[in-house]
Amino acid sequence: MPRTRAQLEQDAAEIEAWLDQVDPDDPTVTVDLRAIGHAFVATVSAENTVRDAVIAARENGWGWNEIAHILGMSRQSAQQRYDVFGGDNENP
Repeated sequence: MPRTRAQLEQDAAEIEAWLDQVDPDDPTVTVDLRAIGHAFVATVSAENTVRDAVIAARENGWGWNEIAHILGMSRQSAQQRYDVFGGDNENP
């Protein structure tokens, strides 16, 4: 089951806080771990952007079939992942 937006944002904040406590003089930490941390934060941001776009598309009358096609997943997967309001089974 995908993590919620709040869980992803909390994870990203915890990663940033942890990275701030790691020894900045260790080049391995500053390059490798920070790259991973920044990539994760970017992933959280991108996921939030996609979720907001899906919500807007649904509010504008687009169906799950069209949304799923753009996302490259099945209709059922798109609904399960992005139906933040629950029970939105209609396909306008």
